[in-house]
Amino acid sequence: MSQIEQDIQKLLEAMNEVLERDGYSIDFPYFDFDDRENEIIRTLGFEYNYFCSLLNRCMTRELIKKQTIGIDFCDISLTQRGQEQALSGRKKQEMFGMNIGQITVHGPTQIGNGNIQNFSNFISTIEAQINEASVSETEKKEAKNLLVKLSENPLVSSIIGGLLSGIVK
Repeated sequence: MSQIEQDIQKLLEAMNEVLERDGYSIDFPYFDFDDRENEIIRTLGFEYNYFCSLLNRCMTRELIKKQTIGIDFCDISLTQRGQEQALSGRKKQEMFGMNIGQITVHGPTQIGNGNIQNFSNFISTIEAQINEASVSETEKKEAKNLLVKLSENPLVSSIIGGLLSGIVK
């Protein structure tokens, strides 16, 4: 992450911290950054012109918004997107996740990596077919043992996982 991106993150986190501390909603036009003695400007310690360039970037990305018309930096509020970015940065530092939304799926889906779920489903399907086969219990047991041995081999697992991901797409 570049220095500018890190500084934007620090700015958003500082704005969110003030809002949470004072109990304001995110769309409350609370911040007046024309006042060079603003607590956030003092806390972050950025040169004022650099700080204004960060504000402009944040407005362009819709992380903050001006509530009034003009060229000044008063009546600035944090947006939902800005707060989500501030909180996600804080959660990364605390080393645990945050639920920002939900996923709705209408078909085969892979979430995560390594195709572990696909491979697991593949093995379960084969196992079910072995159980339904019209063969002796000894043959079923032997087939299941071979399946277990096969699934424990990392090379075979990665090859089958790759093949399955191509099929699911």
